[in-house]
Amino acid sequence: MAQNRKAFDKDKLEATFAQIGAHLEHPIITFLLGGGAMCFRGQKLGTKDLDLVFASKKDHDNFAHALKESGFTESEK
Repeated sequence: MAQNRKAFDKDKLEATFAQIGAHLEHPIITFLLGGGAMCFRGQKLGTKDLDLVFASKKDHDNFAHALKESGFTESEK
């Protein structure tokens, strides 16, 4: 899913997760991996994609719904 293809830096990641979090139906457990995690650790300036692992299918579905409610759309690539 993509809102725009510009790189996410730490501030943009925090703002985006807050925006999505406002639309969650219940708290979820998810793990941020790869470049996104490196941004939070100060090891990378930005990333164009986010690698997430969810604790359950219910958490994944809740996050996917919150993405759509936040204005994200599916992309071909």
